[in-house]
Amino acid sequence: MKENTRNGKAIYYVIKDNPSIKHGTYVIKAWSGNELLLEGEYNQGKRVGKWTEKYYGQSYDGTLKNTGYYENDQKVGLWIYFNHLGDTTQIYDHTNNDLIYTETPNQSQFVGGFSALSYELNQAIPIPTELNTPGTNRFNIDTKVEILLNPKSKIDSISFSDPIGYGTEEIIENYLREESKQWVYLDQNKKIIVPIKMTMNF
Repeated sequence: MKENTRNGKAIYYVIKDNPSIKHGTYVIKAWSGNELLLEGEYNQGKRVGKWTEKYYGQSYDGTLKNTGYYENDQKVGLWIYFNHLGDTTQIYDHTNNDLIYTETPNQSQFVGGFSALSYELNQAIPIPTELNTPGTNRFNIDTKVEILLNPKSKIDSISFSDPIGYGTEEIIENYLREESKQWVYLDQNKKIIVPIKMTMNF
């Protein structure tokens, strides 16, 4: 099977009698060529074995974003996370929910690292439909998102240093509060600050 994603084409296999179930190798190849941006394997619709993912897009050159293992569609063991320069920013034990290493030891954490979080936010923000009119071709975002965690590693509040508009703040807040996002509470006296700076041309 083949389908388009934001950064490239996904190529994968499914069960013949049930095409909705992925089974076998799964890759995403960049639009610009055959570079593998994501590589892993499904077993009966669930991620298993080793998975790797790379950064891709404007200002990114395909450096490794993360690597680790899945078991029954859950991350297990040690996962290594990198920033877009290729530096290790975090090592997290997903089996024991234990932060093994972080480049910012005195600050509460997003599991995956803040470089990855900023990248993912940029990927998740859509072009506002209000701007999709003739003569409008740019959408600038230059703000900092402040996130306050409570001792249960849940988000208490989210604020923005500068307004964005077009409902984008709500999109970002909903994304950050998704249950799949993991946080580690370390320091109650500091807010987590994630800079978002982006220009969308369309």
